[in-house]
Amino acid sequence: MFHWVSKREKRIPREQIEALKLRQRVLDGIAADLDSLMRARFDPTFKACLELLRRSLDRTFDHPEALPMTKARMEYKIFLENVDELRAKMQREISAALSVWRDQCDEMGIREPFRRLTDHRLETFTSDLTAAGLQMFVDMADRLKEAEQLAAARRYRPAVQRAEVAISRL
Repeated sequence: MFHWVSKREKRIPREQIEALKLRQRVLDGIAADLDSLMRARFDPTFKACLELLRRSLDRTFDHPEALPMTKARMEYKIFLENVDELRAKMQREISAALSVWRDQCDEMGIREPFRRLTDHRLETFTSDLTAAGLQMFVDMADRLKEAEQLAAARRYRPAVQRAEVAISRL
């Protein structure tokens, strides 16, 4: 209808384009350093946490007075609490390790993307760790149920034996 009205192209000033490119380079550098830190520092921690949970779950079979499934649930709950504590420690360590980047982000006014990036990496790490721990717990469920049934049978066996002895004396 109004073909005679020309559409103006929006032109972004060169300075703004350069500022956006600089911002992206800074954020890319932060992401690369953060990924490197996560691999070097926290991949071994990830494996160590899972190994600790595995040992804890294996020890649930060693306690005849406690039901193995109940003990395993308690161990998994402790694992989750430890993961929450680990997240807070990791946050502090990452903040200290990337303090130069954080200060540069403050100067550039882009602290929020820095925070979102670190929070995202931490959330991914803790979610993956929690999921791996849950999978370990689920994988042991059949063994835990069998051990629980054996423990219950052992617990009731003396009562059954006493009842059989009492019946035999009659």
